[in-house]
Amino acid sequence: MDGTGDLGQDLSNGNALQIHVEVNVKPSSVVKKEAVRHHVLELLKQHRMVIGDYTWKEFDDEFLVKHIESVAIVDTDLRKPIDLNSCCLSIHIFTLSEEEPSTENLEEEDDNLIAANHWLLPSV
Repeated sequence: MDGTGDLGQDLSNGNALQIHVEVNVKPSSVVKKEAVRHHVLELLKQHRMVIGDYTWKEFDDEFLVKHIESVAIVDTDLRKPIDLNSCCLSIHIFTLSEEEPSTENLEEEDDNLIAANHWLLPSV
């Protein structure tokens, strides 16, 4: 988890609904996580109310357009409106790897045996 924040309430409120926000940073971006977190919190302030799981893929903020693939509110299990101002937000910032898996081979005299497959996670 990369950070916990709220939009307008003290984090010590133990009764606040826990909301997970996944932020997929573009692979070409080298932006700092704190800058991403700041702009995502601004996005969430603009869209205070959401219903259940929700994903943004288009943004008005130039920073988000340049650096972010998507912002998603996930695992809510709710079908009613959620006021993000009254929630405790867990912001998870990550970049998906676009690399193909690599293999490690054992070379025998006649055979070329695959010893291992390597994946960089998270991956597309």
